[in-house]
Amino acid sequence: MKYSCLLAFAIILSTAQPGNCLAEDDSSDVYSRRVIPLLRAPGGSSCQECHFSGIELSDFLTGDESKTFARLRDSGWIDLRQPQQSKLLTFINRHSKGTSPAIKKLRQQEREALASWIAAAAKNSKLASAKSAGDIGIELDAELVRHLRSDRILERFTENIWSEMGRCINCHSPERNEKQVKEHGEQMSWIVPHDPEATLNYLRESGLIDLSEPDQSEIRTKPTGLVDHGGGPKFPIGSLSDKRFVEFLRDYAKIVNDEYSSSEQLPKPSSIRLHATENFLRLTDLPTKWADKLMRVDLYGLTDAGWSDHRIATAESWVNGKQSVWQGIMSTVSSRDQHPLQELPAGSYLAKVYVDQAERMRADPDATFAESDFVGSMEFDGDWKLGWREPKIVDSRQMKDK
Repeated sequence: MKYSCLLAFAIILSTAQPGNCLAEDDSSDVYSRRVIPLLRAPGGSSCQECHFSGIELSDFLTGDESKTFARLRDSGWIDLRQPQQSKLLTFINRHSKGTSPAIKKLRQQEREALASWIAAAAKNSKLASAKSAGDIGIELDAELVRHLRSDRILERFTENIWSEMGRCINCHSPERNEKQVKEHGEQMSWIVPHDPEATLNYLRESGLIDLSEPDQSEIRTKPTGLVDHGGGPKFPIGSLSDKRFVEFLRDYAKIVNDEYSSSEQLPKPSSIRLHATENFLRLTDLPTKWADKLMRVDLYGLTDAGWSDHRIATAESWVNGKQSVWQGIMSTVSSRDQHPLQELPAGSYLAKVYVDQAERMRADPDATFAESDFVGSMEFDGDWKLGWREPKIVDSRQMKDK
């Protein structure tokens, strides 16, 4: 009896159609049980670790296995010869050094589910003939996708705002503000020490970044003195620092509010890189007519051929009318592909001075200095010290008129 049953079973197997019936059932089963639930995950996908917006796992997957397979296959995201080397799996494997445990777990679930499905789908004869309805559903162009990456956003925050935190740490960093916290509360500590990413997240969550009116964000209106600030104004409206804050805040608000649809809408990237040093320059004995005006000083270095063609450092600040002095934090200037100088070396310098005498930038923060604002130049030399208490002091009476 047992022999007869085994023989009958063998006959059934031998008369079955050869091919991939098991694989077909497996791929469909894996897709419905393990892949589709990824689309319904309430917390989104692991894409969020690298992409602030613009990319989601749902851009690659649909509720229809056949359509999904065809789109991924025809767009090059599935490798039929080496399924485990598929581009989709490679992208899911990407991660940062600070990946959270939750994202690690989610990424592992996605990788295992998709790897199992791709391996089974690659053997499925029905899927092999599936017709594609088009490319994967990412509608954003590559440049915009890069702009929306979390690491690119953090780079811009670090360059435009975090680099200015030296003005704020005494009152707003928990490493230094014990007195302020006792007087005004824990909300004073909005800087997360040594962590620009956590600081940016806190600024957004606490409302210090206004996503509906970014120009009115407290992170900008307080240091410019547009609203009352116990620490006093830190930089002028329309100054280089103000422009850098506004540039980031406007861009960040548009990203969060999902207002970009193409790279043509992106702000034009600057061709230069600015790095705030701890070198301060002070000009004394300035004309009284420049009192409380915004002044810019550009520094040029001495080369074998004369003064450098391009400025190597710059700073903008008010003229202190009561003392007839100007003092600014020098930022080094370099091209995007150069490593910026961290501080100014000893040597000879040419300073070109510009003054916003008409106060155009107070009225319009987007306005910039023009050649008509140039008021003169002066030369000086020597070394530089660090900190605002020991600035490089230059007597402006040696200035040559334009």
